[in-house]
Amino acid sequence: LSAEPGWWAARVGDHFGGAPDSALGDLFESLGLPREAVDWSVRTLSTGERQRLAFARMLRRDPATMLLDEPTAALDEDAVERVEALVRHRLESGASVLIVTHNEQQAERLAARRLRIESGAVVDRTP
Repeated sequence: LSAEPGWWAARVGDHFGGAPDSALGDLFESLGLPREAVDWSVRTLSTGERQRLAFARMLRRDPATMLLDEPTAALDEDAVERVEALVRHRLESGASVLIVTHNEQQAERLAARRLRIESGAVVDRTP
């Protein structure tokens, strides 16, 4: 999941393939978005809405491994909690997750192992 996800169609629903279903609506709601977001124009989305919808798009594919680049950088506190809850759920379900973040508190909340780049070197900061 890129820090700045791409959008190639005009309507949100066109990015999810196939007809919207109740599982997609549930996923939207778990991210604090209404089910009707599937009909929204991508052009009118805020940065935070784009970020949450891209996260939903990724989760919809049920990946075994998630690579997340600043997944909550543009989100408010409530949205951060929602995204982190979904990441924790995926971890508990056996998924692998690699998160790049500048938010040390987020790394502490989510990571089993924490690496940091310091002066060009990778340093293990796992407690």
